[in-house]
Amino acid sequence: MSVIYLVRHGQASFGTADYDVLSELGYRQAALVGAELRARGVRADLAVAGTLRRQRGTAAAALAAFAEGPAVGAAAGGAALANGAADSASSAAPAAAGTDSAAGVNVAAGADVAVAGWSGEVETDNRWNEYDQDWIINRHADVGSAPGGEGRLPPSRGMSSRSYQGLLDVALSEWIASTATGPGSYVAFSDGVGDALDGLVRRLGSGGTAVVFSSAGPIAAMCARLLDLRVDGIISLNRVMINGSITKIVSGRSGTSLISYNEHSHIDAAGREFLSYR
Repeated sequence: MSVIYLVRHGQASFGTADYDVLSELGYRQAALVGAELRARGVRADLAVAGTLRRQRGTAAAALAAFAEGPAVGAAAGGAALANGAADSASSAAPAAAGTDSAAGVNVAAGADVAVAGWSGEVETDNRWNEYDQDWIINRHADVGSAPGGEGRLPPSRGMSSRSYQGLLDVALSEWIASTATGPGSYVAFSDGVGDALDGLVRRLGSGGTAVVFSSAGPIAAMCARLLDLRVDGIISLNRVMINGSITKIVSGRSGTSLISYNEHSHIDAAGREFLSYR
């Protein structure tokens, strides 16, 4: 039986000019994830992250804590790890890339996420990336237009998290319910996540373990596929996912099953100030 842990990234920078950056809290949450996996005695054969900076940064900070490497308590320390991840990913030689042949998707292998003390294999796979929330809201919810004919404003700017979530729920309902199957559709997004998981299961074989650093959208989509959930169920899963939470999936002779979802006792134990949703 193979085991796959799906980790949601730490808190990003909602409401700022660049959401795709871990906050100070985000780095601390990521370190808590690594410590939790180590406390569970997880023996990871493979670590995978999406290509977004918040996902790679979470992977770097979590794996450093997992490997008992440098402490990642401050943004400076975490940022150094995340920057190392970005630098090594951009300089990775094409020859180091592998292919998930069944899906026909290139997977960057090797030192995509540079982590002191971590000796396991690490790679990035953009099928674990989050969907573009602003893009979906602008196409499936009425948010108005920017003044001066400049087009629509990014909804994540200048809006409370609660108001943004309300718009996102409406937009996701329409997007997920659509029967479109081409690029940018929910069907294509969900199928991509499913292919990524299937590829991991094939590579791990019996007894292998992988840790995937992703986002709420892909994790919720994967769980919805396993539980055969429809629109409302998918949105409900997405809405309650905690930053730094852990979801566990196992695969064996009887198929692939969801064992636990959104585990966050390691976040709760650190204190209420460590709890966040975005």
